Amino acid sequence: MDNSQPEPSWTPAASLATLEQRARFLARLRTWFADRGFIEVQTPLLTRECIIDRYVEPVAVPLAGESFYLHTSPEFAMKRLLAAGMKKIWQICPVFRAGENGRRHNTEFTMLEWYETGVSYEQGRDFLAQLICDMTGTATCGQIPYEDALFAATGLHFGSSLAELRAFAENRHLAYPSSWLTEGGAEWTDWLDLIFDACLLPGFQDPVIIYDFPWQDSQLARIRTVTRHNRQQEVTARYELYYRGLELANGYDELTDATELADRFHHRQEARARDGRNCLPDGHKLLAAMASGLPNSCGCALGVDRLFMLLAGLDSIDQTIAFPYDRA
Repeated sequence: MDNSQPEPSWTPAASLATLEQRARFLARLRTWFADRGFIEVQTPLLTRECIIDRYVEPVAVPLAGESFYLHTSPEFAMKRLLAAGMKKIWQICPVFRAGENGRRHNTEFTMLEWYETGVSYEQGRDFLAQLICDMTGTATCGQIPYEDALFAATGLHFGSSLAELRAFAENRHLAYPSSWLTEGGAEWTDWLDLIFDACLLPGFQDPVIIYDFPWQDSQLARIRTVTRHNRQQEVTARYELYYRGLELANGYDELTDATELADRFHHRQEARARDGRNCLPDGHKLLAAMASGLPNSCGCALGVDRLFMLLAGLDSIDQTIAFPYDRA
């Protein structure tokens, strides 16, 4: 009988050449931001507060009788620095999201996040466009309102009902969980995201920024009123970067109203409770910072591993990381 055990996977998943290439890429990013007057900051990975999202699950860390979390984004802490007086800040750091593993995900991944005060929504989008053009060597990065892109690809728009979105998805034979059809299941934005990912995302091969998301998908961004398709409507001042069929970055014209944010936290906690998920801390330190006077700013988060994967011509996130989830 062969009682031998398999060799432990102690070797890195990424090749040594890839890790050297990754180091040069990170150095390029640091130089790019330094050349534009940004200050690199470092905020805690371990935190008592975390972003409240219906679907994103943080990694809980019980410590000395307290509940801590590994942050899913440095957003809360970086906004506290803005409220304290910093103007142009950025960092590259590990972030953590429980249960996210696969070709495009790893529980621990690397995020580039930056904020600049006193800039407009349009300037924030232009800054992201310049970054991706410089990193990829492409000449231009298109910018398209979400609803325009949606209508061109599907004929749907923000006035389409949940029933219309569901009928479209079923006619296209798009797969979705059976739980979506139960009471309190999928929301309007869930159906829209399903359609967007299946029908629009694969077509975004050249760099493109999609902006003005549905107001229902507000996150921590401002709501603004626009006139489009011969009607006034509220949209979220949010923008996302896509390249080669992948979402790479997510940016906001940042919400500064603490009362409004507290209300959004409350509604997300209710949604998490309906889904059977634990409630999360309500971000009291961030709310206090906002109440003290968070300046107008634009912020953006970019997935470093995903962008590097595309630039290096690799097939999966694992190939960009020394020790991904299954080798940690």
